[in-house]
Amino acid sequence: MTMQQATQLNPWVQEKLNEITSHCAWHAELTGIEAEAVLRQKPSFTYLIRQGEKLDHFYLSFIRGEEFCHLPFTIDYSSLQWFYRNSTPHFANDLKTFIPEIMHREESGCYPLMQFDKKK
Repeated sequence: MTMQQATQLNPWVQEKLNEITSHCAWHAELTGIEAEAVLRQKPSFTYLIRQGEKLDHFYLSFIRGEEFCHLPFTIDYSSLQWFYRNSTPHFANDLKTFIPEIMHREESGCYPLMQFDKKK
């Protein structure tokens, strides 16, 4: 099944795609190297979200000290949640819960890097 077919059959998929593409830290087309360039010199746990290799795959890129982290995550169709694996699987219904979980931080300690030319 293609992503387009999944979206047509399941409005939940479109809802999740809308959630991520409207997120204030969405930087769709950035590569990993470009993400590191814009995160450099930012406070630890500043993050952005970018597109992965497939339509329903994404990366949470963030800085931790002087280290850059690029953690992949996706939509899990069987549980209807966001999904990533770090030794064990992790799921969440929304990005507000999911992003701090991926970063192993409280929400108040995670800082979205706003997109520079976000169109409203």
